[in-house]
Amino acid sequence: MTNATGAAGETAELVADLHAYLLPVRLAGMTAPTATQVLTRRVVRWAQSRGWTVDLAAPGRSTHPTSTGERQDRLDLVCARPLRPPIAIEIDRAGRLGSLRKLLAEAEAGSVALWVRWHGRTRAAIPSQVGLVDIGETAGWTPPGR
Repeated sequence: MTNATGAAGETAELVADLHAYLLPVRLAGMTAPTATQVLTRRVVRWAQSRGWTVDLAAPGRSTHPTSTGERQDRLDLVCARPLRPPIAIEIDRAGRLGSLRKLLAEAEAGSVALWVRWHGRTRAAIPSQVGLVDIGETAGWTPPGR
């Protein structure tokens, strides 16, 4: 097995595991920020239950332009695992291309990149280096009052 095949297999296993862990989550009636917080806490518990260390709002490897110059991107979570590559995770209501860009930079640097999406779609194709954990259909998010 080559390293690329091994990495793809590990990403697929992690996607399946995290997807199963998030399936019971229901987000109906929550505001978008509250739904993101609920999912973030759940993903943290998933990682910690595996013995990994979690860093929230972790510095990423990519940057983006601002009016005052380049600014380092931040990732929603980075899970450190003993003797294994870290896992970079972005959690989004919809398919933000900025999240995809950040995750690709992490994957190219050797991290496992996972994208938790809980509503909406992405117009761009998602490269194989990024594992998509899509719970949009099962989470049932609707904004409050709908």
